[in-house]
Amino acid sequence: MQPYFFPYLGYYQLAHTVDQFVFLDDVNFINRGWINRNHILLDGASHLFTVPLMEASQNRLIKDIDVDPGMRWKTKFLKQIQHAYHSAPMFEVAYGYIEKLITGDIPRISALAAGSIRAVIEFLGTQMRPIFSSELRYDRSLKGQKRIMAICQALGASTYVNPIGGTHLYDPDEFQEHGLELRFLKTNRISYRQWEPDRFVANLSMIDVLMFNSPDQITALLSEYLLMTRQEVCDSHGYTLAADHSRCLYMSG
Repeated sequence: MQPYFFPYLGYYQLAHTVDQFVFLDDVNFINRGWINRNHILLDGASHLFTVPLMEASQNRLIKDIDVDPGMRWKTKFLKQIQHAYHSAPMFEVAYGYIEKLITGDIPRISALAAGSIRAVIEFLGTQMRPIFSSELRYDRSLKGQKRIMAICQALGASTYVNPIGGTHLYDPDEFQEHGLELRFLKTNRISYRQWEPDRFVANLSMIDVLMFNSPDQITALLSEYLLMTRQEVCDSHGYTLAADHSRCLYMSG
C-alpha cells in the first residue's frame, strides 16, 4: 500500500492481518489522493485535513517528496485536533502519540505517513514489521500487478492481500501461475460511540477511532474483516465471475 497519513481503519486491518507489510513508496505521487490527507470529526461533521507538501507532483516518487518544514501547519493541525476531540474519552493518551509524531523531525511524507501507522501499532501494544518497497531489490520497470508480484517474490511471499476496492486490478490466475494466492480484505460494517449515540459519521481517519476507543476496543475492531477470493467477492455482490476470472459481471434479468 502507498503510505497514507493516519488513514482509515481498513488500512490498519490490512497491516494487522499480514506477516509482512510493504509501504509502496517508489511509485509516483497521486495528487488529491490520501497520502497526505484524510477526514476527522469536527463540530459534528466530516472535516478534511491536509499535510502541506513541498513541490508535490505526479511526476515525482512518493519517497522523494518533502513535508512543509514549517511549524505553522503543525500548530494549526494540533489545535484542530484539540478543538475536535478535547472531550473524547481517549483524548489525553491518543493526542500524546499524535503530537509526538507531528512535532518530530520527519522530512519526507513517506516516513511521516509510515510513522502514523507505527504510532497506532505502538498505541495498541502490538508488533508490526513494515518495509519500504524502495528498500527491496526487484525490477522497477514493471507496472501494475506484475510489479506487485515481483515485490511478493522478492519477499518470498505465498499470499498477497489487497483491499477489496482493488478487486478489478488483479488476475487471480496470473498470481497463481507465479505461486501466489490472491485475497481481498473486506471491512465489516464498523460503528462505535462518537458524540451522539444515535448518529455515527463513518469513513474517517484512524485519529477518530483512537479518540473514542480503548486499545482493547480498537484491537477488536481490527478483527472485523473478511479475507475473500475473487469468486467470493463476486458472490457477495450477487455477481457472476467472468470466464477468464478477470472481473465480476452483473447479469441482469
